[in-house]
Amino acid sequence: MRDSPGIPSSQAVDHFRRDGYCVLPRLCDDATLHELLDLANQLARNPEPPFEYEADTGYPGAPASVDAPGGRTLRRLLGAWARHELFQTQARTPAILDVIAELLGTPLYLSQAHHNCVMFKDRQYGSETGWHQDMRYWRFDRPDLITAWFALTDAGPEAGCLYFVPGSHRLNFSPGQFDSEQFFRADLTANAELLQTATAVPLAAGDVVLFHSRLLHAAYNNQASQTRTSLIFTYHQGENRPIPGTRSAARPDVCVRV
Repeated sequence: MRDSPGIPSSQAVDHFRRDGYCVLPRLCDDATLHELLDLANQLARNPEPPFEYEADTGYPGAPASVDAPGGRTLRRLLGAWARHELFQTQARTPAILDVIAELLGTPLYLSQAHHNCVMFKDRQYGSETGWHQDMRYWRFDRPDLITAWFALTDAGPEAGCLYFVPGSHRLNFSPGQFDSEQFFRADLTANAELLQTATAVPLAAGDVVLFHSRLLHAAYNNQASQTRTSLIFTYHQGENRPIPGTRSAARPDVCVRV
């Protein structure tokens, strides 16, 4: 589903509440998109910490170590908010904050501890991300956060786009339905049946998908002709605080909407 950007879009809000995600198309013009992609590629050429290589993920298809072929392929430039004002401007896109505010309420905060990155998926060495909920390792008072995924390049199925299980953000799962790394176990019959309902969510460059932190999602290998590049931020309502002493509270949140 592709909702037209609104301030806010009731169609996007309704779709999100039902399925746990919504797509907002073409939220930046060609010039801004070109500037964002140029910036991302410039920062990637000589990356400054913090960042992650593909070998650091341990995901299926990732190089075994940083010394293996492709081991130093860049996966994430972490701390995107602090890297450049242009990223901050995108994170504050009014059409995005309007929808998220309608869903979560205000004030809205951006987490600097989770996502907050430029993500790359290399055509040759980009690894798969298995089925999971983002809340598997986030620690907040409530599991109600929303991620905004900005596509800086086309992200169709060939490029390893996101797949979602619609409505799974409203389901309650038992611990045994996940493995030791908190990935959803496809070897269980009930899980496999649920995954049959998954849908691909292709994005064109400039599109944004919003999705709930409890939504089951995955992404496969990139078979397209270029690296898949995206900018990712996560938001929460001000009274939904990160739990002190956890990774979620490791960096200060940023208020983006009062």
